[in-house]
Amino acid sequence: MGNLLLVALTFMTMTLLALAISMTIFRSSLAMERRVQTFLPLSNLQLKNGGKKEGDLFVILKNRARLWIKKAMKESTKINLEKRLEEAGRPNGWSPADFMLIQFTFSTSLFFLSLFLFVPGAESFSSVLFLSIVLCLFGLFIPNFMLSVKIKKRMKQIDRMMPDFFDLLNLSMEAGMGLDASFQKVSKTLAGPLSDEFMKMMEDMSLGKSRKEAYMLLRERVKIPVFQQAITSLIQADQLGMGLSKTVSILTTRIREQRVFNAREQAMKAPVKMVFPLIFLIFPAIFIVLLGPMVIYLIQRGL
Repeated sequence: MGNLLLVALTFMTMTLLALAISMTIFRSSLAMERRVQTFLPLSNLQLKNGGKKEGDLFVILKNRARLWIKKAMKESTKINLEKRLEEAGRPNGWSPADFMLIQFTFSTSLFFLSLFLFVPGAESFSSVLFLSIVLCLFGLFIPNFMLSVKIKKRMKQIDRMMPDFFDLLNLSMEAGMGLDASFQKVSKTLAGPLSDEFMKMMEDMSLGKSRKEAYMLLRERVKIPVFQQAITSLIQADQLGMGLSKTVSILTTRIREQRVFNAREQAMKAPVKMVFPLIFLIFPAIFIVLLGPMVIYLIQRGL
């Protein structure tokens, strides 16, 4: 009970200290926001936050924390996180600083939650503290794991969409539409991550990037070998002046053939994957069902 009271008092002291420091640091920001809100009740910046007041302490603390993380973050870490978030489809519009803030918040919450849960019944405070630190480190790993799962799931969705997308693209170009118009038409027709990627490519081109640069950025975001080969073929066809309609037709056939080949490859791997459950799960159950009654009979007979 004494350890729990000590932890609670420590937590309250640190919280009040952080609140006092924040109020001191952000006093000018709060005063300025109150003056602005007197004349402008709802600014454009508040509309971006869903109508919430930007002068609220929580919002200011979040923005300041995001700014501090952005300044303290290494450039290599920022670039790596930026690429991974792009591969994941930029969930909730997160930036690298937002993701790091989520990691810090989650790990800190696990740390204090484990202290409050395990301290009352613990014999030694040091063991609980060690466990809390381990859970804190584990909390840093969980957002990365969830992001990896999101990336893998999104790449699978793109892989499934590719044959249908390029089929419609080929039909649109055979009907007389240009490549850019076909991309826009198919992207609006088929909803999914692949359509989002091509729409982003079209936005990059509309912002002044060359076709080659937009294609290369698209190829970096979608790390699927078949898709990257298709984009490389489009880049080469555009640079060499080849017929894009014929190129898209060849790519459509190749993607279909690659999908059939991948299905056959997965079917050939199935027997190998079934070896472990057969040996350690299915065969023992069969032996127990078949030989179990005989063993019981022999034991009862004393043999």
